[in-house]
Amino acid sequence: MDKQHNSANPTKKVAIADNKNLTDIAQYIKDGQSGHKRSIPPLDQWHPKHCGAMDLKVLANGEWWHEGQLIKR
Repeated sequence: MDKQHNSANPTKKVAIADNKNLTDIAQYIKDGQSGHKRSIPPLDQWHPKHCGAMDLKVLANGEWWHEGQLIKR
């Protein structure tokens, strides 16, 4: 005898979340193109407070190491 599950389809939930994310990204790009205040500033005007040399290595296997410690996130 087959049991039918009445639970929601988890794939549908993921698709809805993905559509929302894509909609948000599309709106962000649209806003940036129209000169909205959230647009990304030109690189030549970017002057970060903290910049300079640092001990960062990206290995061929995809691992990132900073000051001798593996970055896990």
